[in-house]
Amino acid sequence: MVLRLSGEINLVRHLFELCETVISLLQAITKVFNNLSPNIGSCPCKVVSGNVLDIRITGNIASKTLMAASVQSPHLGPPYEGRHGRCLKSNCAATNPCAEQPLPPYGACLLGSFNLVKYVKPLYPIKGLIGEHYYTFDWEQYERDIPVVVRAMDNVVDRAIYPLDKQRQEAHNKRRMGLGVTGLANAIEPFGHLYGSRGFLTLTEQILTTLRDHAYATSVELAKEKGAFPLFDKDKYLESNFIATLPSAIRDAIGRYGIRNSHLTSIAPTGTISLSADNVSSGIEPVFSYGYDRTIIGFDGPVVERVDDYVVRVFGVRGKTADRVTVDEHVSVLNLVSRLVDSAVSKTCNVGESTTYEEFKDVYMKAYLGGASGCTTFRASGKRYGILNAVVESSDSIEQGDDQGTACYFDVETGVKECS
Repeated sequence: MVLRLSGEINLVRHLFELCETVISLLQAITKVFNNLSPNIGSCPCKVVSGNVLDIRITGNIASKTLMAASVQSPHLGPPYEGRHGRCLKSNCAATNPCAEQPLPPYGACLLGSFNLVKYVKPLYPIKGLIGEHYYTFDWEQYERDIPVVVRAMDNVVDRAIYPLDKQRQEAHNKRRMGLGVTGLANAIEPFGHLYGSRGFLTLTEQILTTLRDHAYATSVELAKEKGAFPLFDKDKYLESNFIATLPSAIRDAIGRYGIRNSHLTSIAPTGTISLSADNVSSGIEPVFSYGYDRTIIGFDGPVVERVDDYVVRVFGVRGKTADRVTVDEHVSVLNLVSRLVDSAVSKTCNVGESTTYEEFKDVYMKAYLGGASGCTTFRASGKRYGILNAVVESSDSIEQGDDQGTACYFDVETGVKECS
């Protein structure tokens, strides 16, 4: 069955009607985005949903419709095909909701994050003297910790209890893990480098390159001791675009001894664990706020707790909060980090209310051209609110949503939503 969608047609609405699963929709949208360019007429993509439908979608209409929907409702953007490491004899049908782990069928996330603020040490312990000259990053301790954590994570693969045998087989065949970081903004800004600045990017690259190289070197050592992961194919593995970025000594060692884990690095959002770790900045995100009230539901009812940001409370440093970071700074961090991890990156690019629709659309193309594994945006003036916003909808507004029981459409030229 071949269906041609062209003209001013609502792509998203028709795909929802055609696809039986969310994964099918994601596959279609991803392939459209990956093939579109400003001047192409149409691009092929397949939707797997019971029967295979070969759909040809006009690239220009597809891109406009996707951007119009995204500017109103902040969702995970399209994962950019071919940017997610190696799927190894499986089709990576979709990412998890946060997008740091594109997984094949029965795949599972085994994630761990280094709390970077623990490696920021006072160079001169003089009370009251806080600035870029009075702190140092403990590289030696960081480098010592990485092999220990890689070995521990590899052991989890064997000791975990899997609900399904296919999940156990998938995990053991590839032994994938996703080591990343949290507290990046809190760890770098005490050195005087504001989020997204050149100095911030330089130190970020150094931190993640160290993680990448030491994690891969440790996995090679594990392969010497315990053997490579069962699906390891030396020639195909070394042909990977990501593996080509590794130092030649590590690539040579992989060719000689193999490697224990198919994937090793990933950047997760780490919201809950960052809050548990004294409220450090989450993942690679900027500081949300220097302080806010958080409602905690306990056995005795809701309790409002004041939550102060770690870098202000411990270092006395006020860096750059999320609302002051420009879109380009967000994308710069996303693109840099994407090139240094073998799975994918979870990061939100906050878009201000004053951003025009044309500027908003350009965010996705900048991320794509810059090498990002995917792109997610959040626009505070859109349809949805962030989980830490102070605005609380009343019960009446929830029951009587603005588009409940109505049909809504997006103008692909302006991004404006209209309901009737």
